[in-house]
Amino acid sequence: GDRDKFIASIERIFNIFPDLKRLKNLKARNLSGGQQKMLAIACGLIKNPLLLLLDEPSEGLSPSYVKKVVDVIGKLRDEEGVTILLVEQNFNAVKSVADDCYIMDKGRIVYESNIEKLLKESEIIMRYLGISF
Repeated sequence: GDRDKFIASIERIFNIFPDLKRLKNLKARNLSGGQQKMLAIACGLIKNPLLLLLDEPSEGLSPSYVKKVVDVIGKLRDEEGVTILLVEQNFNAVKSVADDCYIMDKGRIVYESNIEKLLKESEIIMRYLGISF
């Protein structure tokens, strides 16, 4: 029944986020920032969505947790088939999991392409993202 589906969904979440399984008896407020971010993403996955919206998932996280979150995003895309709309300022963190990219400036889309093309556009990257390769 519904309980069995819920338990199966929780087990699926624990397979995606093994860190959360060992922390399952803690209250959310006692988790680190990175653990709370993973818990928030996990909550969004409970109902097996086709689309997941993530707003700044790396914000405020240590580099090790940024890597964990990005790895999970890649796993969701590649293994779970979830479409992910990701808003992120940390381009270097997420370029490995991006397919299509849109750059916004002052609320307007100023650039749109796939990630392969964008990675070759060093002038665009420098102008809008402030980084060079």
